[in-house]
Amino acid sequence: MANEKKENNSIASEETSIEKKNIQSETKNKKKLSPAVIAISAAAALLVVLVVSLGVLFALATSDTMPKAPLVSTDMSTLIKDSAIEMIKDKKITFTSDEVNLCLKTLVEKSSETLEKNGIRVKDLFVVINNDKATIYCRAVYKGITWPIRAVADINYDDPYIVVGFSSASIGKLELPTNLLMEYVGDNIAVTDISVHNGFIYYDTTTFNDKLSDMTLNALGLKPSDIESGNEDGNSNDDGSFSWSKWWQKFIGGISDTFKDWAAKLISDFIHNISFKDIKIIDNEIILEVAFDEGTSDTAGGTVSADAAA
Repeated sequence: MANEKKENNSIASEETSIEKKNIQSETKNKKKLSPAVIAISAAAALLVVLVVSLGVLFALATSDTMPKAPLVSTDMSTLIKDSAIEMIKDKKITFTSDEVNLCLKTLVEKSSETLEKNGIRVKDLFVVINNDKATIYCRAVYKGITWPIRAVADINYDDPYIVVGFSSASIGKLELPTNLLMEYVGDNIAVTDISVHNGFIYYDTTTFNDKLSDMTLNALGLKPSDIESGNEDGNSNDDGSFSWSKWWQKFIGGISDTFKDWAAKLISDFIHNISFKDIKIIDNEIILEVAFDEGTSDTAGGTVSADAAA
């Protein structure tokens, strides 16, 4: 019995020894494979994290929580007329969100060629003025994807420039560096009087008076129109006989053109005596304050002071 126990113990000991050797062998094999397995596993995990991160970033960048673009309810002719009257009466020009959006629409139209070259289509561009803040919203389509961009604008006047800066910006739900947005604006804007540098948008007002004068005269219909005649002297019928009707039309037309020229010169001179003082946002409106030069303007053989005209 004692011998049998010794044999059994010996066999058990040998089996335990063999198992230990097998385990050690398997462990060695695992140790030999572990660097490759770890590398592959790490690469796969990194790739998954990268794909998921890009997907999340894309979803956040294209998430559109911006308000719907409002319909522009005014037209440029009405805006110019109202602005001219307000400027003369109150020495200021007031812009509502609707009126600013009309100007932005014109800006996009003028920059359309540059935008198309860069593969960009502006779906919406509008501003919402709330108390003393102006928030600009833009939906830009690039590579078939709509990117919702939002920026809070600061507006100041630094003679002779109206200066616009961004205090914050975002694309979708992601914060966007304001200098990056400014660079984007500078690359896609194509208006002579507007430039982007040092992180700000500058509108040069030195030619504003010329443009305002031309637009005002056009809006008021004060451009002299030539009366066309069907023959050389303009006063004859087809059979060569004198036409009192054509003569009277031409005479009245001449008086009308003379009056238009006088009125156009009066308005043009008055507008050219205007200078900017300041720009600010108050009570949901952008207010552009103006001043009239103290000098007088020669019109139709006399002088009319700017204050008197106002």
